[in-house]
Amino acid sequence: MTKKRAVRNGDDGPMRAASDAARRTLALEAELALKAADEARLVTQLERVSRELERVKEAHENARTARENDCASRDEVIRALERRVREIEGENVMLRAARDEAAEALDKSAAEMDGLIRASAIGFGTMKVTSDDDGNLTKLESDAIEAAMLRAANELVEAKGEAQVSRAAVARMETQCKLIEHDHELIKHNMAEITKVLAGKDDANARQAARLHDLERVLRETVAICETARAAGAADRTETDRLRSALERTRAEKIALERELDAIVMR
Repeated sequence: MTKKRAVRNGDDGPMRAASDAARRTLALEAELALKAADEARLVTQLERVSRELERVKEAHENARTARENDCASRDEVIRALERRVREIEGENVMLRAARDEAAEALDKSAAEMDGLIRASAIGFGTMKVTSDDDGNLTKLESDAIEAAMLRAANELVEAKGEAQVSRAAVARMETQCKLIEHDHELIKHNMAEITKVLAGKDDANARQAARLHDLERVLRETVAICETARAAGAADRTETDRLRSALERTRAEKIALERELDAIVMR
């Protein structure tokens, strides 16, 4: 009885060791809980960063596609305008050639008319006129003169009509040439305006390219952050595993000390 009381009252080393082991166990459990909370926060942050990374990638691809479509549309507009300019220039050349041909035909018709008039005048001047005993023209000669004058007048009227038709055709061609030149100038003006607008779009594309460059930089930085976070997560998991091993050892030590204490108490 005296021996048991002495053990209980005097030798408290095993109890102190068990108490220390319990405190270490609680401290390790608390540290392990903090590590688990940190790991959960890190996982949440990684998920959020991954979602943001996907959003940035999608925005980057959408912006790149929009820029490519805009460039393709712009090139198609320029090609269409260039085709129209070539068509108008071809039409202008053809109309000018037709106008020159009509003017040449008009000059030729006028020359023929002048020749006809001169020939008629010469014919009248060289016509041998005879008269009867009273000095009057015979009926046959008078009819011949009237017929010749009528033919000359008809040919003159016909030549004048052809000349008027030719002049009208030339006038129409001149009008068409002026209209085509007006269209040509209008298209040149439109192309200049489009070029100005496209220059503005080029500036916008340059700004967009700079923004895409910034997005790519942010993307690379985000990837680096994710890699760092993954490495930190791996290190935290390693530390957590180490703490769990230490906790298991402490628990085993605690159990051993408690058994030793019970054995001492039961003596």
